[in-house]
Amino acid sequence: AVTGRAGLRAHGDSEWQQLTITEDLETGDVVRTELDGRIELLLNPGSYLRIGENSEIELTDNSLENLEVRLIRGTAIVEVTAAQPARAVGEVTGADDTELLINITTPHTRMAIVRRGLYRVNVVPGDATELIVRKGRVLLGPSHTKIKGGNKVVLSDNSFSIAKLKKSDKTPDGLEDWSKGRAETLAKVNSRLSARALTSLFASYRGDWWLSNFSGRSGFWLFPALRREF
Repeated sequence: AVTGRAGLRAHGDSEWQQLTITEDLETGDVVRTELDGRIELLLNPGSYLRIGENSEIELTDNSLENLEVRLIRGTAIVEVTAAQPARAVGEVTGADDTELLINITTPHTRMAIVRRGLYRVNVVPGDATELIVRKGRVLLGPSHTKIKGGNKVVLSDNSFSIAKLKKSDKTPDGLEDWSKGRAETLAKVNSRLSARALTSLFASYRGDWWLSNFSGRSGFWLFPALRREF
């Protein structure tokens, strides 16, 4: 999803072009927003990266095994829910202790999101990175310090401090309101998928070919016929 002005600089290119919702980003691609820009990227099924205005990110590794995004400047929200359709906004389906791996780097630190949850990363101009973990778990590198939900971390090149979230940290701003709206839109689209339709879809693809190619894992990408912009 793209609102406002946003640009893409493809890996190996020096020129910027307008970012559109049809882009399939590759390793090394850089995306940025202007003063009025916001972007939502699907990192993998169930994981969304939402970027605020005046922000810039690089997709440093787009492989599912070692997914990594570098937040160069600005702010980003990462919402990690589930690969299967959510039936309500903010609903986390499956076990909370399911191991994940989404690597986020900034000019000051490296971190790994390893649990379902809601995270915000802010690159403070000059000298620090702020990490807010509303729900979930993050490992800070290279110390592998565990940061659980309800905590805020301020990191610089040589140190970091951890504190409980204050009331001011829990007050949503424009980006968080937009992020919540995007989650509601996605949940509404997913809610239209009936259990009967999904069961029929899976049944139509059962067989040796399916199991031999996906090692017992199965899934589908489904697109609304009349709402390509969602």
